[in-house]
Order: sequence, then C-alpha cells, then structure tokens
Amino acid sequence: MRRPVLCLALLLCLSGAARGQSPAGFVFGMEYAFPGTTSYWAASQYAELGATSCKFNGKGTFWGDVETAPPVDGVHSYDWSRVDESVDALHRAGFTNLTVVIGSQCAWGSEPLGDLEALFPDASTMPKDEHLGDYIEWVFSFVERYDMDGVDDMPGLAAPILNYEILTEAQHYVYWYGDEEDYVTLLRISYEAVKAANPATQVILSGFWFADIFDGGPLADAEMTNKFFSSLLSYFWSGDLRFWILWNYARSYGFNRRILEEGDYFDAVEFHLLSNYTAVEGTADFIRREMAKNGYNKPIWIGDCGALPQIPCHDRKTWDAVLTSISLFQPARYADGDVIFDVLTQKTDAGGYTYPQVLDWYYRDQACHLAKSLIAAMGNGLAGANVFTWLDGLVMPDMLATERNWQIGGLREGGLGQELPVGPPRPSFHTYKLIVARLGGFASAAKVLGTGTKGTVVYRFDLAGGPVFAAWYDEAPIGPGNAERPRTVNLSSLIGKDQVEVTRIITRFGVDSPAVETASASALTLTDVPVLIR
Repeated sequence: MRRPVLCLALLLCLSGAARGQSPAGFVFGMEYAFPGTTSYWAASQYAELGATSCKFNGKGTFWGDVETAPPVDGVHSYDWSRVDESVDALHRAGFTNLTVVIGSQCAWGSEPLGDLEALFPDASTMPKDEHLGDYIEWVFSFVERYDMDGVDDMPGLAAPILNYEILTEAQHYVYWYGDEEDYVTLLRISYEAVKAANPATQVILSGFWFADIFDGGPLADAEMTNKFFSSLLSYFWSGDLRFWILWNYARSYGFNRRILEEGDYFDAVEFHLLSNYTAVEGTADFIRREMAKNGYNKPIWIGDCGALPQIPCHDRKTWDAVLTSISLFQPARYADGDVIFDVLTQKTDAGGYTYPQVLDWYYRDQACHLAKSLIAAMGNGLAGANVFTWLDGLVMPDMLATERNWQIGGLREGGLGQELPVGPPRPSFHTYKLIVARLGGFASAAKVLGTGTKGTVVYRFDLAGGPVFAAWYDEAPIGPGNAERPRTVNLSSLIGKDQVEVTRIITRFGVDSPAVETASASALTLTDVPVLIR
C-alpha cells in the first residue's frame, strides 16, 4: 500500500504532478451535500435533471469529523461512516462527479480558535506543528479511500472522487482563521498529500466570493480599487466598526490575488455566484487576468450558482447591510426587497402586494436567474457549475441578507427546516432540466450580442444538430405585479435564417414542459425571460 511522505520538507520537494485538464464538456451539478444528512431518497429527487456533479461542504468532511482522537502509537482511527453513506446515496442517484471540500478543523490537531469559536464555528486553522504529519496522513487517507484505484477503497464504491477543494471562501474569517500565507502553506501540503495518493486527482483552490462588485461587468484593477474605497468613504467614518468590516472585505481581494499566485498547487479555480448572473463575465475576466499575470491558465468553476432569487436588499448604509448584504457595490435590485421577501416567506399580504402575486413572480424570477446564470457560465468558457440549492434552507436572522435567500432557494418545494419529503418541483427545476437537455454537450459557446447589462443578450451554442441561440432582453428587474415589457428585435443576420423554433423556459408552477412556437427571426419578441432559438 502506498503511504504519504509525512515529513513536510520532503513533501514540498516532491516533483510536480501532472496538471489536470479542463473537463470534457460543461459539467452540470447541484450542491451542497452534507455527510449524514444526504439520503438516497432526497438525492434521487434530482436524478432526472441530468446533472452529475455534487459538492460536499461543511461538517462531516473536516479533519476532526473523521479523526476524532489523536493516533495511538502511530495508529490512526478514522470514522468514514457518514461520508460513506452520503457518497453511496449520491452515486446511486446519478451524481458520480463529486467534489469534497476538506477543512483542517480538528479539536485536538489544529490551532484553537479560542474566544472566536462562538463566532466562527466552521472556521479551520493551521494544524499544530506536532500534528502536521497527522493532517497530511488524513488527507492522503481521504483521497485513497475514494479514488477507486483498488487500494484501501470504500467498500462498494461505484465511482471515484477526483476533486478536492481546500477550504471554501478562505478569504473570510468565517471559514479560515489565518492569513493568506497560512493558507498558502495549508494549500501546498494538502496538494502534495492529494497527489501522493492519486496524481490524477484534481485540487481546487478555495472558492472565491466577490459579492456584487462585478454585477456591472468587467472592471480594471483601478476601477475595483476605486469602488472599494469610494464605498468605504461614503458609508462610514473611520472610527465606526462597520468601516472596519468593509475594510476587511476589501482585504479579502488581496487574499484572493495572493493565493492565485500559487498555480503549481491547484488544478482549478472556483467562485461563488451570490449576486446577479451579470457577475459571471466580470468575475471570470478578473480570475483569468490574475492567472495570466502569474503565467498559467486553469479551468474555472461556479459554485452557489443560479437558484437564489436575490430579493432581500437592505439600505446599504444600515448595520444589517454591511454584514452580508448582496448590494454592497451596486444599486439594490429591488428597493422594497425586504417587503417582497416577508410576503413570500410569511405567506401574507403586505406593502400593497398579495401573496399569490408574489409567489407567481418568485417562481418566474428564480427560473430566469438560474437559466441566465447557467447560460452565462457556458458562454464564458467555464468548466462547470453547481446550482445552489436543492432544498430550502433554515430560517435565517434578518441581519443576514444574503443568507436569508437560502431559505427560499430550493428547486423543489419544502426541504430543510420543514418536514420531508420535499414537495413538487418548482419551475426552476424544470428549467434546469431543459437547459441540460437542450444545451448540454455543446461543442462551443459564446456571447454574440450584448456588451452591457441592458439590451438584447444573445449566446450561441454549437451542437451536433446545429446551432441553438439563447436570448432575452436584459433590463431593470420586473417586480411582482408588473407586466412583462416585450421588445421586437431582428436576429436574422445572427441566426442565418428567418423561420425558427422558439422555446420559452418554464416559469409557471405546475407546468413541466416548455412552450414552443415557430417565429420569424426578423421580428422576434423578447422579454427578460430567456428563450432558446433553434
């Protein structure tokens, strides 16, 4: 049996392993899976999507979750039962391309959080010097158990796990209580341990979160800096605690830039889309520019993609907004977003809105946001996307504006915090299935019309049966009770013929198949609801 080199000095001297290649085709996925809670029944409710990727995150895949006590006389004791159960459930449901987020949190083996543990219970810290070899051994053993190479594999393993992300959003103290240099050290030793177990396994850099700074499109470095500092100076005076929170947020971009310098120690990059779909292009542009500066190019994935409707937006100068508001750098998407959110979650009328009116609007908005996010990801050359989330989350405090979206982000009715089984599919579920069926397997994709955030947007997908175009009219968001604002456009020169088949994504609850019609490309009617044109 192969064993890892447990000496840090020797690990860092190992020769570079073969670099991973971009996945063959765009990979569709769901997230998150949590060991011990993801059953086959729940996962199977999503099998018909055609998505094959899923990511583990949170408790269950941290070091201390698997190795609860230090080794005795050099013998390690691991409890893989929770991970095994979830891996088996996901594999049987058709999710065979799994990614595991591993964390170094361990009560006995890593540096203590101390008084900060109550604030950051999911944060990881550096392994203690005397237990560094134990951490490396654990990472090696994790990869070895699930790589399906015939050595020390999980009994009954149906497919290998070949993707490991080293922490997530390490830029925040919430997940990593250390600086960028500490993370670089953890990344390097983790990378070498992963590759020692199986050189074909891919290492993913800690997922990035950029809030909404790229919602308006790509930004030059100077423009980003100006946005950070103008926001700081316009919100609060320097003695205000909230000024420090925003300053620390700006610091996280320096963190991300620093760890992107370590191209020899990861195979792919991931960012989290927790704002509007328009952030895809600018975020990918930023990451690619940073990679080019450092002399390499690697695949980019999206996590937290698409299903969040992005409703709650407090005023950006309030205490609530500074902590986690999704409107830090762009205007709020809906001025009365909190009222809309309360109507939706409390199922009552308020602020001039009725609950049925808001519910119908929500189904439509969620489906549109998911479709546009996936289309933008494919059209901007990304390797794959994991949609968040398949189940509605627990009720979150009002102050956590971004996280409040989680409790309504599921692709099916019900979920966490409510009785299982989950309910029927929402329009976003059927729309995701439609996107996979119609656009999956494309040979190439690109945006062919639309350079800003307003106006006609068109992406072209080249498939075996001929090109398919995805199009919509991008404009100011349409809130509950407002009618669609159709525009007539001429796309005949882009499409190359006049008579076309137009498929509108699914936006109404209870409808499981899309509306299809024949139309003239020279006089197409577009709204903010995406259509697929063949």
